[in-house]
Amino acid sequence: MSVIKKTVCEENVWVAPGARLMGHVTVGRDSSIWYNAVVRGDEASISIGKGSNIQDNCVIHADHGDVCSVGDGTTIGHSAIIHGCRVGDNTVIGMEANPPIYNTNYINDTKAALDLIEKVGSIGFKLNLDVGTMIANKEDISVLSGREHLINHVHISEPGLKPIEQRWLHKELSELLNNFGYNGFVSIEVGKQENVAELDKMMRYTEEIFG
Repeated sequence: MSVIKKTVCEENVWVAPGARLMGHVTVGRDSSIWYNAVVRGDEASISIGKGSNIQDNCVIHADHGDVCSVGDGTTIGHSAIIHGCRVGDNTVIGMEANPPIYNTNYINDTKAALDLIEKVGSIGFKLNLDVGTMIANKEDISVLSGREHLINHVHISEPGLKPIEQRWLHKELSELLNNFGYNGFVSIEVGKQENVAELDKMMRYTEEIFG
């Protein structure tokens, strides 16, 4: 059974209404935990350094015996998931664009995400390319041309996390990534699936296009 220890916040820490800090969590001075973020140290300890910024809807968690830490002066961007890892000082963790169908009003399309990444200019801040966002916005593959080096991860998904459909866009994206020499991960992102055969079909399709 896990031992849940006390959460400790040092001087001048701000925790937004709706944010949740649970278990063995330590937050350094001048840091902030924003709306609806969850920092859950019920399985292992979590430490957040000085002057760091955990933005809206982030989740920070660690498995038993595997501590999680965020360094000083670090920003964890909106909706990022930090699980059982160590993030160094002065680091920025990226976020993906999400279309307005999810009631978002910031970084709603792939171009806006890429523009922000270029403006930040940090090697630790790259794009989680969400194909569902491209579909919802009717974005063309050309939005990625010349900026392939900014892609860190690819999510094959549909708007609303519906089951993945076979699309010409997938073939265009695969060709673009292969021509660039992309060697990162390509994953599928869907809502809860009770039908294992359907899930297997989607995975095989993705492997066929991007494998």
